Amino acid sequence: MSMDEAQARRVVLAQAIETADTQGKLLGADARETIDRKARQAARQACGSRGSRLESVLSQRAADIVLATQAAHPWTASLAQPPAWQHWLAIGLPLATLLAGAFTDRISDPHRVDLLSQPLLAIVAWNLGMYAVLLVRWLAGLRSRRQPRTDVLARLQRWADGLGQRQRGGNLRAEVTALFALHWH
Repeated sequence: MSMDEAQARRVVLAQAIETADTQGKLLGADARETIDRKARQAARQACGSRGSRLESVLSQRAADIVLATQAAHPWTASLAQPPAWQHWLAIGLPLATLLAGAFTDRISDPHRVDLLSQPLLAIVAWNLGMYAVLLVRWLAGLRSRRQPRTDVLARLQRWADGLGQRQRGGNLRAEVTALFALHWH
């Protein structure tokens, strides 16, 4: 199977919608049945290899689910399209590295080739930044220690008590978005 990115996004989004929407709030039972019937008919009428038929049926079914959901819930359209910043990142990142390389070439001594100075400074700066983050987190931990700590075993017991229960589906939009992000990335 060879899907392009747009088709794959729609398939993953359709999977997230169907997984999260167990009560039919985004896509009603009649709409699901219509989409399923259309997919079954397309599968019967499709020709070609098994993989290409499966790909076309999956892609069409996912597109139908996304379109039906977008009619009532426009926020799903934002998940179906890739973010705009990805396009600019693909253009801007190589440009930024080119400019950084040109500026570091101009700043350094042109009569001396020192390949380790810039990378070494970057590593030192990174380490200093990480030490600062660790220090801030340690200080925040000291502040929170003033509050009484619960026993580790009691916390583990509370966590294990909730394992068999399904979380409340309070925010369907957040659940669909989280499932899509989990499967897409």
